[in-house]
Amino acid sequence: CGIHSHERNIIIKYCIAHNIRTLVMPRVGDVIMSAAEPLHMLHLPIMDCRRCHPSTEYLFVKRLVDILVSGVALIVLSPIMLVTALAIKSDGGPALYKQVRLTKDGRKFNILKFRSMRTNTESDTAWSTDRDSRVTPFGAFIRKFSIDELPQFFNVLRGDMSVVGPRPELPYF
Repeated sequence: CGIHSHERNIIIKYCIAHNIRTLVMPRVGDVIMSAAEPLHMLHLPIMDCRRCHPSTEYLFVKRLVDILVSGVALIVLSPIMLVTALAIKSDGGPALYKQVRLTKDGRKFNILKFRSMRTNTESDTAWSTDRDSRVTPFGAFIRKFSIDELPQFFNVLRGDMSVVGPRPELPYF
């Protein structure tokens, strides 16, 4: 049908979120929807889109891997994290930045990052540009090498996030 891909995807996401079974005629971009089961109806390709329900064993192993990977990463990367925290604290502000995000089930949690901006800047801004005047010189360095993201291993260890999976969104997204 003549629905634009963006609107179509919104409808599919709504249906999946509300456990409504949805049959869709695939488009070229739909190949990336690995959770959809391909079917044929009257010689037409159809995709059966529904929420994935992983097994208990899979969820257990995934959580175990998250704990092991984040634990080892925190131990191995602790010298870098300590130096980074001290360098950030030298300008007088807090080393960590907390921002409310949502888990896959919609529960709110504080994602942790090393602070890369000056203190007392707009805290609810969803993202910053490459040349944002609020970013400190050291902040630009830790962003370039993704060092600002390292505290998120604490979020993984707590079970708020997973090492592999979608990035947690801001509540208003």
